[in-house]
Amino acid sequence: MKENSPYRPPQSDPAGNTIGEPASTGFGNPTIPATILLLVSLLAVCWDAALAFFLIFGDGLAIWRGEAANDQIVPFLTGTIWQIVLLGTHIVILSTTCDIIARKNYFGSIRVCRFAFVPFLSPLIIAGIPFAIWIYKLLENDAVKQEFEVMRHSRGKSAEPHTRDQLELADGD
Repeated sequence: MKENSPYRPPQSDPAGNTIGEPASTGFGNPTIPATILLLVSLLAVCWDAALAFFLIFGDGLAIWRGEAANDQIVPFLTGTIWQIVLLGTHIVILSTTCDIIARKNYFGSIRVCRFAFVPFLSPLIIAGIPFAIWIYKLLENDAVKQEFEVMRHSRGKSAEPHTRDQLELADGD
């Protein structure tokens, strides 16, 4: 083969899977539910940001100016704090779904899926729960675990386990 040929033969990992092509397809591919959860999380982040903005600059300004009654301060503070917690939670879920689509951070993906099972922390209250369960079940699939491992090795990261979960996974092989 010529040196300047644009053709590069596909590379494969030790399991024989072609690098860059998903081993899981169809409904076994976590990209599908992760994309749906990404869209639901994006809607939740926009909703939470808008609600937090209106809480702070609507009721918050009225309380700060002294136009509101004293009995409105505690509900305002608890509502604002809860809204900021939800916003942060939904941002974490949003960024982790991007990691799932890119096949990064397998153990972080598992943890966030478990976190998204909680009804009032899940994006749009309960809309994200079915997709988080779907992703969680797919992440337990050996082909999907292999995809994360192949992507980790293709990025040049160390194959050494760093966490207790990774050590347990390595011992289980």
